[in-house]
Amino acid sequence: MTGSLEIAPHIHDTVFVFALNLPSEDVPTFTEGNQKNWPLKDALGATTLDPNGVDIVALKEIAGLELSGLLIEGHGAEAAQVLTDKARLDALEGHVVLVHATAFQGVAQNLNPGPELTFIGRYSGPRTATPVEPLRSDAAEGTLKGDASARSHGKIGGRVATFALLVLFLLVGLMVWVAQ
Repeated sequence: MTGSLEIAPHIHDTVFVFALNLPSEDVPTFTEGNQKNWPLKDALGATTLDPNGVDIVALKEIAGLELSGLLIEGHGAEAAQVLTDKARLDALEGHVVLVHATAFQGVAQNLNPGPELTFIGRYSGPRTATPVEPLRSDAAEGTLKGDASARSHGKIGGRVATFALLVLFLLVGLMVWVAQ
């Protein structure tokens, strides 16, 4: 692949497919590792890559299903997207790397795959609109019972305090007037 592949921080339900251009005997050492020493991560040019979001698929092991079927049935990719590339996907041989969006852990980055990898495509899961319905509850039905004119204790207490302050103000004013 020439150029870089931009990974947005908010992507989800997306699978990135790469053909692995290595002999079968080199695949285990290339694809296994840890965050510090992982040839696959280095070949992708990824800054952040969670191994739990990466699948290595030996295509000879899924011969009956084919890669297009695996993406649709096994990884939830939208059938319309996959079927447009069906011939290309199913013609691949050897191993492929499936990188799920979760592998990037929400980190925006640009992938620059090395010669060991060929970018095949990006396949998203189906977008479903969530219906918005008003919430209904029996608790929200009916009317409140009780006297609407009933006074709360806080309201009465506030009035008493205001009256007491007014009386004190008048007494202090009277004392100052008498003292003169």
